[in-house]
Amino acid sequence: MAIRVLLFEPEDILYKRPQPNQHFHAFLEKLGLQPRHPQMVQRALKAGYFDVIHGRITRDDFYDAILRFYEIEGETVIPIGRKALLADSMSIEAMNDAPSVLKNLQADGFKLALVMNSEHPSQDVITMLARAGFPTALWSSVTTSCQVGKSIPDKSIFDTALDKAEASPGETAFISPRGEILVRVMEYGLATVAFGQPENNAFADHCFQHLSELYQFLTK
Repeated sequence: MAIRVLLFEPEDILYKRPQPNQHFHAFLEKLGLQPRHPQMVQRALKAGYFDVIHGRITRDDFYDAILRFYEIEGETVIPIGRKALLADSMSIEAMNDAPSVLKNLQADGFKLALVMNSEHPSQDVITMLARAGFPTALWSSVTTSCQVGKSIPDKSIFDTALDKAEASPGETAFISPRGEILVRVMEYGLATVAFGQPENNAFADHCFQHLSELYQFLTK
């Protein structure tokens, strides 16, 4: 069966984060605080991150946990900190010619869908992408883990994404920068495309480093 649906895990394929934590670090500076090492923060908040991307706690609950880690409190300060964290999470930049390549793929008859582990509901993701230059009309569906209660690579989130896109596994390609998860996704009957380093090809049906290469392959 020919591929007609492209299911992207979008970060580091369609967009990047050129200035991560910019707003939160500015917020900390105003309070006279220094950012802590990212690995230290990640370890301390590992359980909270798992809970928020699975919809077990709200986005604000998770952001409050980050603020508590920095011992930040106060009714007037907490909302400002939340706003800074949200701004960082929603601050992205389109990869090179990603919007134009996707428009061309859609014009050639491909359905475009997104699936991602995120604390954001799908409508917020659509808004975030629109601000970065991706028209809302591009997407057949957007599926986020916090709304499904399961995360990539669990089969349930792929089942939901395919249902929303009205697609079958045999006509769908899953495209991810994380080659290590693709071997599991293969078991679900989807074609797999690794994006990035050539060694990822060991886990995928195909491997590309640029969206233009994917476009040329699909339309040749």
